[in-house]
Amino acid sequence: MRSRRFAFTIRTSSHSVQSDSGDITKAENLPWNLIGDAKDNLFKELERLYWIGVQQDLESVLCTLREWRAPQYQNISLEDESDNFVHGYDTFIDQVSEASRAFADEVAKWKEQEDKLPRGTYIEALARSAQAMETDRKSSQIKTAIRQAIEDQPEEEIDRHRTRMLLQAVGFLDIEKLVEHRPPLDDLSFWKRPAIPQLKLDSVTKSGVPMLTPMRCAFCSNVIRGSMYRQTATRKDQRQESAEVICEDCYREKYLGKSIGAAGLVKTYKHCILREAISPQISRQVCYCEDVPHRDPEGKPLTLFPVDKDAKHLKAAGPGRVECGLLKLPEVVAEAKYGGMQTLTSNKKQKKNKALAEEKKEHEERQASESEKRQKQEPQQLQLKPKIVKQLSQHGPNRTAETGTAVAVSEAEAAEDVPFFLKRYTEKYPFGNVHMALRVGPLVLENGVAHTQRGALVSLRSRLAFQSTNFGNATRSLALSEEKTRLLWWQLRPSGPPKRFKSVMKQVIGSPFTGLEANDVSLENRIIDSLISASQIGFDDPGLSPRDRQTWMDKLLMPIMGDLKDLIRSQVSVYLRSITLRLLDSQTKLRWSPTSNNCQNFCDSILDLTTFGSLIASPHEETQSPLYLMSFVCRPAGYDKPKIKSKFDVPRGLTEEYLLRFRYGRHDDADIIDTLQEYWHDWGAFGQHLYRYQDLFPWDCTEAFGRYPMTCGECNLAKHVWAFPFDSWSIIALHLTRDRSNYPPSDAGKASIMSNSDWMKNRLLVLTAQGKLATAAVQMAKNSVFQECTTWLHKQRQPALDRLKLGGIHRAQPFSHYYDQGEYHHYFTASWAHLKLEDQIAERGICATAIRGR
Repeated sequence: MRSRRFAFTIRTSSHSVQSDSGDITKAENLPWNLIGDAKDNLFKELERLYWIGVQQDLESVLCTLREWRAPQYQNISLEDESDNFVHGYDTFIDQVSEASRAFADEVAKWKEQEDKLPRGTYIEALARSAQAMETDRKSSQIKTAIRQAIEDQPEEEIDRHRTRMLLQAVGFLDIEKLVEHRPPLDDLSFWKRPAIPQLKLDSVTKSGVPMLTPMRCAFCSNVIRGSMYRQTATRKDQRQESAEVICEDCYREKYLGKSIGAAGLVKTYKHCILREAISPQISRQVCYCEDVPHRDPEGKPLTLFPVDKDAKHLKAAGPGRVECGLLKLPEVVAEAKYGGMQTLTSNKKQKKNKALAEEKKEHEERQASESEKRQKQEPQQLQLKPKIVKQLSQHGPNRTAETGTAVAVSEAEAAEDVPFFLKRYTEKYPFGNVHMALRVGPLVLENGVAHTQRGALVSLRSRLAFQSTNFGNATRSLALSEEKTRLLWWQLRPSGPPKRFKSVMKQVIGSPFTGLEANDVSLENRIIDSLISASQIGFDDPGLSPRDRQTWMDKLLMPIMGDLKDLIRSQVSVYLRSITLRLLDSQTKLRWSPTSNNCQNFCDSILDLTTFGSLIASPHEETQSPLYLMSFVCRPAGYDKPKIKSKFDVPRGLTEEYLLRFRYGRHDDADIIDTLQEYWHDWGAFGQHLYRYQDLFPWDCTEAFGRYPMTCGECNLAKHVWAFPFDSWSIIALHLTRDRSNYPPSDAGKASIMSNSDWMKNRLLVLTAQGKLATAAVQMAKNSVFQECTTWLHKQRQPALDRLKLGGIHRAQPFSHYYDQGEYHHYFTASWAHLKLEDQIAERGICATAIRGR
């Protein structure tokens, strides 16, 4: 009976079909081999696959160390590597501490009472002041103790320090939610609302007004809405193809994995088109101002763009007044961007599902009827069209997205703006249109992949991009079918090129190689020293065959693997048993559905909150030591707007704001890193970063409300990343999936790819940033008072409060919120976009100063 069943399942597996609800991930239809009942085999197979992945990760570390030993890399170092001043975590400590949160709630109540009643008595004011002082005293004691413990840490020799950082970055016991890039689902057009397009100059009117249109990819002709790849100037003269600018999709499809720089294409961020489009001739043609000279005393024509702030261009003093065309250029850009957002992101002909079409028709009829009633009751009802707001300034602490000479779209203010079908699911399934997988060490668990027994797939992650890119060979994968008796299968699965991710959501930071446990330090050091010794051996000799090279590598890693198993085996067992129990639970749905079991729900269902929910882990009964360093795991909850009543409340961080765009049906082509770059290159029109670290961590770490004395530009790396700890850990993980083709070279005019030395500096800065985060987190985890004052966070009854640990600073970075003051404002360009760089910086500085001090 058993053999018949086995033969039948093998035959059907080679012709497996997609689930009734479809799949979100395409995959090759390869045969599967039955292992047996998952209840008897899943744990040991996960463990087997886990250690295979760990050895691959160790190979990557060893190869990177070996490569960095090359003569051309010997003198490369970063000042940040030796900077031991780790600070900037004060706001995070206040956000997660029980006393500080209780005080924040009290402040919110006081403000509500002040709004409704006259100010309190002098006695009440004294009581409040005393409570504030006591809260600050307790918080200061924790911060002082942690700061002193960090300062007491001994310095480490550079080779050992870099090896430690590489091993931390591998994340043997880290858990992450991986949000993988997917185009919008063809059958679900309501999830195709496009992002802002990249503009190009199409033509110029007789009066000199530039006509701007969306830029299209030279290969696929789709509108480019994220970063792009341009042909370098040196290559352009030699090219045989007409690929001037291509989108990231086409670049990855046609060029990824080929020799570095072979395509002659350079990564370019989405950027403001004005400096490219407005030539000196056009600038003079647009300006009719009598008080602005167009020629110098010698009669040579002047360049009027970018605009000098002190130049006497005509400004509109009121409605209907004449204004210089140069000052109206930001509005021209805004109108063009808004116009480019009116099409779906895919230009393919859609095959409409009959039931969906009928539902849409019913909805439209119902909406028309409701609209007619509203028009009778509320003549001034907000309409679904852009608000054109013409004001002279964007300055001031109370500025919102709708003040300034730009077109703004207030999306959340119009109920109709959330697509009809999406309304049912935005709260329950906020990220139903993205593909999310769960990484546990080297294992990646996901559903919704075609030809995986209509269940869950377990595979190994792509190799991290430390130095050279290596796609790897076919690797073992597992599939768990969703049946009454769950069956386990295996196959050799091609690894393919590195995946393209939208973002990473760090869930758990593991403790290995952080020095959290004193008993582990000697074994950690032995593994580090063994890797350094092995990196001095010439296993990469080009005269060796691939087989001999791998044999030598395996021999070098064998004793290191033994030590590593001794170090983390007990923790690995707890992790994998927890995952196994969840996967085998009949209540855990494996089959993908966009509405009833999307990828986010699947990831949440297999991550045990009782095991991983605490911010700081207590000693586990099986390991007798903390299971991990720090956890950002949150209970599933509704995505309500955070109520910001005072500077003590916690605003949303960068990652949640980015992902909530998908909740509103917005399809963003760019990942979170490139999207954050748009503030500097596209919206702000600076064309460059203003401060250090913004090439890899593109935010301004200056805190509003005067909460921290140091501003961005004066900061060091530790301060910069601790402004957004959850986001920083998450973005670091995303950086480690990107190869050098994902970054513009420092000299984009001459080079199409980042140089070897610049690439090493890029990786060192990413690793050093993670080291700064881990250094402070270890001392937090060791501090008993900090442990006690954060235990409330995973025990309190409101799941939405779990997200306090995901928040960041109150930003003094002007106009940087997608959800400004709790409302979704989408705006297109800064009012200073037409000015010279020094004037742009000054205008932005005025806004930042107002926000910082309020």
